[in-house]
Amino acid sequence: MRLGNLSTFIAAAIGLNLMALQAFADEACNAEQGCFEFQIHGYYIINFVVFVGLLVYFGKKTIAQSLEKRYQDVAREIEQAQAAKAAAQAKLAEYQERMGQLEDENQRMLAEVRAGTQVEVEQILADARAQVARVAAEEEQRILQESKRVRDALHRETAALALRLAEELVQKRIDGAAQQKLIDKAMNDLAQLPGAAS
Repeated sequence: MRLGNLSTFIAAAIGLNLMALQAFADEACNAEQGCFEFQIHGYYIINFVVFVGLLVYFGKKTIAQSLEKRYQDVAREIEQAQAAKAAAQAKLAEYQERMGQLEDENQRMLAEVRAGTQVEVEQILADARAQVARVAAEEEQRILQESKRVRDALHRETAALALRLAEELVQKRIDGAAQQKLIDKAMNDLAQLPGAAS
């Protein structure tokens, strides 16, 4: 606040106080409690005006410096507040940009995870199909080998059974012929006995 403005402010304050005193005096006259008398009440006004004048005369420089200092402090605080607001707005913009980047990064990572998961699922399915095919091939090979082994065993058993049956049949034939020879020999022996001729 400049000195000219300070003087105007003080003059306005004095004028307002005088108007208030005049109104107070008019009210007192209307209430019939005695009117304003300059010789009594005027000295109060003069004392007040002198006090304000002395205050302005001797304290003008100090008051002006104080008001100027206060003005500068307030201006500096406003500048600091504006700078802090600008810094806060810059930080807010930076954080909003980072949030946008993080959201984009999050979406990208989700897409990569989904794609990676799909690839892994396809790989697992391919591995499972290959393993099923390998196990089926191994099982088929095992069944073929087991079938051949059973077939060979059946051939051996069939051959052994056929051989045994043939041996038994031959044995029976041989035994029948031998019996017939024995019977024939016995009959010859009987025929050669004395008394058999008659």
